[in-house]
Amino acid sequence: MIKQVFFKKNLSKRFFGSASRIKSGITNAKTLKSLKNTEQKFKLFSDHLPGAAYIKDGEGRYVFLNSYFEKNLNLDTGSMLGRKNEDIFPPDTAKKLRENDLEVLSENKAVVFEENIGAGEDKKTFLSYKFPIPDPQGTMLGGISLDITSRKTVEEQLEKNKRKFEDTLKLLQDIVFETNKEGRITYINHSGKKVLGKEGDAPGLGLLDIVAKKDRMRVEKEYLATMENKHKRHRLFEFSILACGGEELPVIGYIGPILGKGNRIEGARAVLVDIDELKKKEKALAESEERYRRLFDNSRDGIYLSTLEGKYLDANPALVKMLGYASKRELVSKDISSEIYIEKKKRPSPEQRDKPFEARFRKKDGKPIWVEISSRAIYKGGKPAYYQGIVRDISERKRYERQLRYKSFHDSLTSLYNRAYFEEELKRLNNNRQLPLSIIIGDVNCLKLVNDAFGHQKGDRLLQEAANIIKKSCRKGDIIARWGGDEFAVLLPKTSETAADEAAKRIRENAEGSSILQIPISLSLGRETKVKEGEKIQVVIRKAEDKMYRQKLLEKKEISYKVLLSLQETLFQKSYYNREHADRVRDMALSLGASLSLSEENLKKLALLAVYHDIGKISVDDHIFKRKEPLTADQWRQIKRHPEVGYNIADALPQLSHIAEAILSHHERWDGKGYPQGLKGEQVPLLARILSVVDAYDVMRHGCTYKGRMTKEQAIDELRQNSGTQFDPHIIDAFLELIQKD
Repeated sequence: MIKQVFFKKNLSKRFFGSASRIKSGITNAKTLKSLKNTEQKFKLFSDHLPGAAYIKDGEGRYVFLNSYFEKNLNLDTGSMLGRKNEDIFPPDTAKKLRENDLEVLSENKAVVFEENIGAGEDKKTFLSYKFPIPDPQGTMLGGISLDITSRKTVEEQLEKNKRKFEDTLKLLQDIVFETNKEGRITYINHSGKKVLGKEGDAPGLGLLDIVAKKDRMRVEKEYLATMENKHKRHRLFEFSILACGGEELPVIGYIGPILGKGNRIEGARAVLVDIDELKKKEKALAESEERYRRLFDNSRDGIYLSTLEGKYLDANPALVKMLGYASKRELVSKDISSEIYIEKKKRPSPEQRDKPFEARFRKKDGKPIWVEISSRAIYKGGKPAYYQGIVRDISERKRYERQLRYKSFHDSLTSLYNRAYFEEELKRLNNNRQLPLSIIIGDVNCLKLVNDAFGHQKGDRLLQEAANIIKKSCRKGDIIARWGGDEFAVLLPKTSETAADEAAKRIRENAEGSSILQIPISLSLGRETKVKEGEKIQVVIRKAEDKMYRQKLLEKKEISYKVLLSLQETLFQKSYYNREHADRVRDMALSLGASLSLSEENLKKLALLAVYHDIGKISVDDHIFKRKEPLTADQWRQIKRHPEVGYNIADALPQLSHIAEAILSHHERWDGKGYPQGLKGEQVPLLARILSVVDAYDVMRHGCTYKGRMTKEQAIDELRQNSGTQFDPHIIDAFLELIQKD
């Protein structure tokens, strides 16, 4: 702060000391009055100056100060009179003021100085005009100081802004230049020089000289419009300039007028922004967008954008087609949550879309489809704005998965559970909460017979029918599985021995009266129940199996007898084969056998063979026997298979197993041209040779669908003709002797 010193001496005495001396020698009152008026006028004049006015003596003491010091600097002029700068101001300020004063006094001429008084926020800057005042007692110094603090601040700020602007232009990547009215460049910034490859300010270079040829007319038009001030507002336009090396560089340019006094246009200023990278990025973006659009339009998967609330913003053709809509416009009108999702709650929130998820969609026609959705939320400002995702129709995959899952748990033939699933369920249910836990093991009887006689397709039907019988006989919660080839297992949780026996009884009752190919369906069953937690379940299963096998042995004869009767009945229903034929063949065979001295055992076999030798024909289609036209080659193949089928049936039945070989050979010939093995002569079993003669004679005498009746003589003649070829000649002789006696 400015140091204040107070003096009580009279201002007029200090300033007008010489005048006082004059007054003391003047006696004329008029002169004294004139001097006082002059002093008052000078004082009044100095107080109205816009700055500080002061006079110092040669030693630097103030002898006069105007009222500015009190009004604007808060200094007491009375206390300042007779004092020096160092008595009033800080040392640095006082020293500088004194140096300026001495410069004026030593050079004896007026000098203008810029002086600072105070420090910090109180610092003021004055423009001081100091001049020498001649005086008889020594030269004095007068001064007038104007406060230029505000102007100085503005000037400093302008200079600072100018430096900033110049520094900015140097650092600016954009090109900035100015031209005169003739279009010649008068200024160009550092970036412009670098891009254009010019040194200095490129004097004389015209605006159009840096513009690419293809754009010069357009730029010239814009420039002329600018110089005529036709543009009412700033205009940006795109063109290309000639960069270093002649390369065309795309820019966005602004050209505006430079206004002088009176708003007269003195030239133009232009700012050019290099958009080469932007253009490249735009091109790359356009190419990327084109690739995306092709991918979007041609993708086989559905692609979409949607709002968080559930409206499609965009959808590709694949999604439109997948959901059965006629157009994208029709699809985007639908509410996704309520009209597309079958289960609205399955539509996940933005936070739940970090991985693919599955959902069921509803097509336009209402048909449901399974889809897999890979979706994510797009965030703006830290908040989810919309969804984008890919939709894939996985209905076929889900169907395949269901099939795989079903097949992994089920037997493909019977649709029952398989053994693997049964054993897993056994582990799960083998606990104290499920006791008593009962198990039924069942075995399908006669499966081998059906497979051998009718083929495995018919055997599969037998297993399917048996499975249906078991399912019909058990509860919904029971676990029914195909245990093995012809075995089934039933797991009955919380089922007592009595209840399990009732279930087994239902299975037997439902099987009664059921048949396939006239063969009765029957199952041998074994039941065991686990009642204590400590019992091993494998032991329980083994006991059930043992019971099943014992029952199978006990029922084997009864079952085979029923099967035999059923097969016989089926055989008799074939077109020509009836009981009368069987009885006649049996009677003649026994007579012939007796004449050949067969043993009692062989006669019994021969009697069975006479009835059942064609048992294999039950596998031949009925229409073949009813056919009156000659048989086709394929039909003959079916006919010629019946000895093998008959052998398999007989071998499977205890009542016929001892004549199985004879059944197999009853169409062999003495000359080896028969079937199925091509046996010759005595290789053919005796009983088969006897039967072939008797059977042929009865067919000739009584006829069949494909052959008419013969007389006895014709039949005898036929037998003689085939003796030694088809038939054993020894047996033919014995048979002819026998029948000729009748």
